[in-house]
Amino acid sequence: MAVSDRSVIEKLHVTGDRYVVWATVRALVLILTLTLLAGAMAYQAPPQGRVAIGWLGDRLFFGVSPGLGAAPVQRGELFADELTPDSPTGRSRWTRERAVLVLPNVGAGSPLQVTLTAQGWPAEIGWQPTVTVWIDETPVGEFTPSVRWETYTFTVPGIAHRAGDLTITLQTSATLADSRDPRQKGVRLAEVRIE
Repeated sequence: MAVSDRSVIEKLHVTGDRYVVWATVRALVLILTLTLLAGAMAYQAPPQGRVAIGWLGDRLFFGVSPGLGAAPVQRGELFADELTPDSPTGRSRWTRERAVLVLPNVGAGSPLQVTLTAQGWPAEIGWQPTVTVWIDETPVGEFTPSVRWETYTFTVPGIAHRAGDLTITLQTSATLADSRDPRQKGVRLAEVRIE
């Protein structure tokens, strides 16, 4: 009886070792699969971001110049930032006739939404310009700003942006200047969001 007990114990020991090895391999395969799946899903996540115009770091996304000539307009530069108490962000910048913003590493080919928070000219002017929005040289829409701060959202099809960086161009149909402020201003911009 002692011999048979020993053989049963050895069988159980060998079977137990196989089970431990099999369970370990199965757990490692599961962890590897979940890691690969999480990595693939993270890579597929839609881009999201927000640029508060007029705050620290915003100049990473566009040029700024106080100049009044044609060169800053051609480059799409904005004017200096201003404290704007009625703005949703507390600060803003005036665009020129043409404004160019570049959001780096957004990725090419994925559809997204671009939301602009903008304000038009003062009410005493009596009318507002039309602003055409371009994404990487493709027009995606236009808006007429209000005298109040409003958000304007544009759906950008994946085919509209082909490069890793997303270039947003705002083309204003007219500019505003007066005797107190000779700058040729387009619209006030407070925020750009992508989702």
